[in-house]
Formats: sequence, C-alpha cells, structure tokens
Amino acid sequence: MRHIVNAAVIRDGCLLLVKEKGRAVLTLPGGEMEPGETEEECLVRELDEELVGVGHRKVFRYFQRVEGVSPGQKDVISVSVYLAELEGHIGARSDVDNVIWAFNPMLYPLSDVTWKIVNLLLREKYLHPLQ
Repeated sequence: MRHIVNAAVIRDGCLLLVKEKGRAVLTLPGGEMEPGETEEECLVRELDEELVGVGHRKVFRYFQRVEGVSPGQKDVISVSVYLAELEGHIGARSDVDNVIWAFNPMLYPLSDVTWKIVNLLLREKYLHPLQ
C-alpha cells in the first residue's frame, strides 16, 4: 500500500483544494513519500512542488490517517493528514490546473480519500457545514 501525506489548509472557514492536470477530481495538496523522507519533509517538498506563494512559515499538526482509493492509479492508499498553516497568497504551479478555497468543499467533485478527509474535518468542527 502506498503512503501519501496531505495538508488540510483552512483559512477563514475555507479549505484549500487542488486540481491536478489530467484529473477530474479535487484533492488536498500533498503526495507520495520518497525513501528516507519524514512525513513533514514530504509535505514541505510536495507543497513547494504544487503551490506558489507559500511563505517560509509552514506549521503542521498531525490530524488523522485515512485509507481510500487514489484518484490517479485507483489503488488503495494510506494517507496521513496534517492540519497546515501556510502564509502567503497561494497559487498553482505547472502540474496543478487550479487551486480553490472552498467554503463548502462537498459542492466540488472530490477524490474518495479527500471526501473522507472533508467528512472528518466537518465532524471534528474544523470545517462548518452550511446552515
């Protein structure tokens, strides 16, 4: 089973979602760990690869581990999710089509794993459903 690390970045009640090129669904920023990397090192590398404008201050706090179907290879993956605080105006790098600050992420097409993570964030009150 592949191991992935994702960042749940929440600002002003909105969750940061990315749409990678060639994919129909949105995910959280992050990716697969390389040999010898810690989860935090992987997250810093992946955020730098996917996003522009991320300031030097990156704060991560472990949230939860989730298993589900990967959006790309359709295999079962294990995902470590970190709550992340990032500074700066965040935009997309070349392999990402778009970044979206979603007030209600459930209105967007989400990958299996991202859908599970959003539900956990809602249940734990990190995100708030529309009234």
